[in-house]
Amino acid sequence: MWTMYLRRVLFFPFAALYGLMVLVRNVLFDKGWLTSYQVKRPTIVLGNVTVGGTGKTPHTIAVLEFLHKKGCKAAFLSRGYGRSTAGFVAISPHSAASEIGDEPLLIARRMPNLVGAVSEKRVDGANTLIDYNPDIEAIVLDDAYQHRQLRGDLYILTTDFNRPFFSDFMLPAGALRDNRREYKRAHIIVVTKCPTDLSDAQKSFFIKRIAPLPHQLVCFTAYEYGAPTDLDGIQTSVPIGTSVLGFAGLAVNKAFQKHLKEHFSLKKFKDFPDHHTYGRGDVQMLQRELSTFGSPQSVMITTEKDAVKWMEKSEVEKNQVLFLPIQVVFLHGEKEFYQRIEHFIKTEKK
Repeated sequence: MWTMYLRRVLFFPFAALYGLMVLVRNVLFDKGWLTSYQVKRPTIVLGNVTVGGTGKTPHTIAVLEFLHKKGCKAAFLSRGYGRSTAGFVAISPHSAASEIGDEPLLIARRMPNLVGAVSEKRVDGANTLIDYNPDIEAIVLDDAYQHRQLRGDLYILTTDFNRPFFSDFMLPAGALRDNRREYKRAHIIVVTKCPTDLSDAQKSFFIKRIAPLPHQLVCFTAYEYGAPTDLDGIQTSVPIGTSVLGFAGLAVNKAFQKHLKEHFSLKKFKDFPDHHTYGRGDVQMLQRELSTFGSPQSVMITTEKDAVKWMEKSEVEKNQVLFLPIQVVFLHGEKEFYQRIEHFIKTEKK
């Protein structure tokens, strides 16, 4: 607590300067002095006003799966954070994480027939997607809330239950990368990573603090982990008492570590930074750690996002690595959430 307070005090001048720069930029776009462009298809933009870790990717998958279930030919577009390539690159379940980024690869493997691409220039990327695939009916953009050059048609803002935007501070004093007031651009606000036993009092508290505008819908979601799965996509079981080495490279690893502690015999957990690229040294270090458990049945368990980067490795390196699939579970507002998306698509198509 004191460390956080001291950080906010020390970095306040830098946070104030950064906040002013962000504010000026947003005002320039709001006034039309900097140009925003619309593309020729309806666009749904998911994002946040904080730095990473709010659950954009699982919610992006939920939106894409819903649209495809409804018969809408929706495409996916992302920046492709952490990739070594540049420009427009089509995504495929057979792509490498280094080519398109770990999150787009996760989505491509979940939805093998999905039309999608990565492009740091979202407007150019969206137009190229449309040129190559003129039959697409909508585009879902991951992590594009701050990308004001592209003017989205429906904005979905995600905020972490454990660090909501309304009680955070601007970088570097806090984790906000955009001003709190920018929540007003959202049509839907999703409070993510909630406890599954979320109470009515907690929901009321968040709604009061968010102070949604009349047109804004506020929803609450949690994560649900699936059964352990090997890197070939086959579900397996981990016998009770099996020693587990957990590891993850998320923006916030604590929730995943907590889940492993509660459901497996977690003996050790290794933290890696968000979007970490696992090199030979990391592989060897984890294998050495696993060997100290003294049992050939011991396993490593990681996240689905990290697992896509291990699928490119040799069979020896992949051995004994499992991951837990993840999906979004609505605790409040599910019906309204999907109704609003469906109404938007029907209206925009007309």
